[in-house]
Amino acid sequence: MKLWKYNNYDNNIGGVPIGASYKEPFVYSSTQPDVDYTETIDNLEIDEFIEKNKDIFNSFKIYTLVSNDIKNKNIIDINYKTELKSNVKLHAVHRFTDDGFSSLSEFYNGYIDSNNKGELILIVEETYDTHPNDSLLNPTARRVISRTKTRKWVNGDGDIDTLNVKVTTKLYDTMNKRNDEGVRRRNNIINILVGHTGMGGVLSGAFSDETDANNKLISIMEYYADLISSWIKTGQGTLIENMIDDSILEHNWLDTVVPDTMQTQMMTPFMIGITLRDYIVDKLKGIIE
Repeated sequence: MKLWKYNNYDNNIGGVPIGASYKEPFVYSSTQPDVDYTETIDNLEIDEFIEKNKDIFNSFKIYTLVSNDIKNKNIIDINYKTELKSNVKLHAVHRFTDDGFSSLSEFYNGYIDSNNKGELILIVEETYDTHPNDSLLNPTARRVISRTKTRKWVNGDGDIDTLNVKVTTKLYDTMNKRNDEGVRRRNNIINILVGHTGMGGVLSGAFSDETDANNKLISIMEYYADLISSWIKTGQGTLIENMIDDSILEHNWLDTVVPDTMQTQMMTPFMIGITLRDYIVDKLKGIIE
């Protein structure tokens, strides 16, 4: 198990079909700036219609990835997870805020790795509001009250369209919803923290290599397993205080300072000049990348 290795999360408008089903007549209207075009399709096969208007359908890359019976949908109504062709699955690359919220997800077709991402199909932006009464708590402990999610599709020219967007809001109006979101967010924090600590530790010489980093991080996580579990559930408890006061000999790597080198500038610039302990504490609070 490689615990510490962490992959960093690294307007042209097209036509939109309006409210149609596959076998029923429907109206297709173009939203392209200089095109005045509305066509009612009756008794016309959808394949024939798509071929006739393929320039419009190719205005958004996702239309090439869905089956023909989905292509009569408005771009914002296409479900990019369940309505793709059977052999297509988009890969999501996520970015997170310091306190663990998902802030941006990029969805690629043909993703191989971070250097070969494939073709960008859409992006999903997320913003969260937390409870005003929690402003004095660490960011990772604050309760969420709402989320706004904005989906934007890539057009045929490779640009992100900013007009045909889908915006939805989710309310966290029960304790269970708020608790579930908090657990998910703090699990994100732990995963990011472990990855960055492993990387910073290897680059600073605290760990001799990836295997050493993996072993030492597993050891300290096992030592604090109960406190970590409690912190994930609530965002509070004594985990941070215990990490600050930790003087166990086996954990002396915590006081290693991350140096300013070409490698750390590239890989972990936010850790330069601070100890691994300081980074872990600040990450648990949600105030550092």
